[in-house]
Amino acid sequence: MANLALTSYIRREHPDDFSVWRHAVIPWIGTLALLPVLFVTVYPVPAWPYNITPYLFVVALIFGFGYMQWREWRNPGVLRRGATILVGRRTDAEGDVDWDKPVASPLR
Repeated sequence: MANLALTSYIRREHPDDFSVWRHAVIPWIGTLALLPVLFVTVYPVPAWPYNITPYLFVVALIFGFGYMQWREWRNPGVLRRGATILVGRRTDAEGDVDWDKPVASPLR
């Protein structure tokens, strides 16, 4: 999923840096190379309890997406603030992070 999301992310956030080979062709080839692995996890049908794993994953994915949408609906901007917390610093009132700004090491 990250390989596929990379294409739209780079086109949206860094259009000047977009390269068809680096940000579209190679990630999509990597994703296509993993499709046979996905196929053999569901066919032939594995024994119990491994046969329910793909379905549990899809249910968890749908539940997580729904929960994320609900959180954003209840408190607009919470996802952006959460992502900023993971980075470890805020640079402005909106919580946008300056990715190019060097960070002082906490060990100094």
